[in-house]
Amino acid sequence: MMSLSELWKRGNHWWNQWRGLDSDSKKQKLQHPDLERLLWCLHNGEGFNLYICQYSSIPYRIQLTTALLEQCNVVEISLLHLDAKQLIDEALHRALTRHPADLPVFIYDLERLLLTTDVEKNLRYVGQLNWRRSGFQRLQRSVVLWLPLAALELLAREAPDFYDWSSGFFHFIEPQTATRPFEPPRLDNEKTDSLSLKEKENWLAVLLEALQDDQLDTAGRAKILFDIGDLHNALGNYEAAEDSFQHALPLYQTLQDEKSIAVTMGKIADILQARGELDEALRIQREEVLPACEYLGEVRGKAVTMGKIADILEARGELDEALRIRQQEELPAYEQLGDVRSKAVTMGKIADILQARGELDEALRILQTGVLTAFDRLGDVRSKAVTMGYIADILQARGELDEALRIRQQEELPVYDRLGDVRSLLITQWQIAEQYMKMTPPRRAEANALLCQALRAAEKMRIPEAGQIERILQDFEMKC
Repeated sequence: MMSLSELWKRGNHWWNQWRGLDSDSKKQKLQHPDLERLLWCLHNGEGFNLYICQYSSIPYRIQLTTALLEQCNVVEISLLHLDAKQLIDEALHRALTRHPADLPVFIYDLERLLLTTDVEKNLRYVGQLNWRRSGFQRLQRSVVLWLPLAALELLAREAPDFYDWSSGFFHFIEPQTATRPFEPPRLDNEKTDSLSLKEKENWLAVLLEALQDDQLDTAGRAKILFDIGDLHNALGNYEAAEDSFQHALPLYQTLQDEKSIAVTMGKIADILQARGELDEALRIQREEVLPACEYLGEVRGKAVTMGKIADILEARGELDEALRIRQQEELPAYEQLGDVRSKAVTMGKIADILQARGELDEALRILQTGVLTAFDRLGDVRSKAVTMGYIADILQARGELDEALRIRQQEELPVYDRLGDVRSLLITQWQIAEQYMKMTPPRRAEANALLCQALRAAEKMRIPEAGQIERILQDFEMKC
């Protein structure tokens, strides 16, 4: 491996050559000298090299890497979705199998595993880097870690062997960062589900960094923790989501922010429901969230909570009561508020109940003439995909299997994949697999692959669908 002094010597030589380029070539010149040196290292480094880049803010990091990507092909990997139990070198080996072996790799958001609210877990993970260095070296390519200062200091203090192993350090401090007043980033929670996977990951990175700022007051910290939980929830990272909500809750209690307490408790109940803990989820919604909404006079909050209660009742098979709530309590509230999107979502769930009761024609009419039109007009891509899934369910029940399969493959899967909606994606894969097995002859190998893919995702999320998929695999005499 080339020493740091050698890299700097050769980098300065290259820098002097660069300064002598003609004016046309200089138009493409990068503005930061450390970017120049890093680019040279990426072009000229042989075999394995580990470079560590310190940056001052996520927007600035994105600006820097965008400039680099115009000059150099690299593989970009974000660790935001990595489970806390996973190890970085194992994840990298899996991710890099799809890319050419000679491309450098940029690793973003390692602070997701180094700067969590669990200090002991942070130290344990950092310590593992000391004795897992060989996993990086096996990559035989240049690896660039992009880290904020807090994560870099933790790495240097707790994993000195790994830190000293670096081939080069590059420091990117945004101009005038110190004089700019700190403003915590604010996520619009109404739009979380509609963000793309990349946007969710970028937001997570921004919020995790903002959480480390010592200028945060209690209200700002609580909101950031809530937003982090909301993003993890949207990505299907339920354990991380619940952890963030549980850390936000006492802060809201300290602030005596009754509305935020109720909303956060509702989010925790959503996670319990997703895991199949329906009784506890229902208890929280009825005994803690609903009374708070009524006390505060929150018309929309009460309607949302009643919808969550109806979701749980529907999951328990209590269809009549779920339908009554949607028709008599949810729908009128959204009509009163003029909330077109929430009204359309509720109509879709009413159609789902009607389909479960065998009223297929009426359910299909509601979806096609009301719900789908509303989401088209709103440009709500995810809700439109969910609605198409309801339509596919009805078509499948009516025996129109080819059209149902086309909808799932061409109109649902691509949307959930792009949005990073892991749960919806695995459920759709499961539904497609079941349709494959009903064909003549059955498409057994493809069904097996889809079910196993869905099973792995469900197991990681620790949701009850995992057990259901396992039973289906057993029934079909399949193995993963």
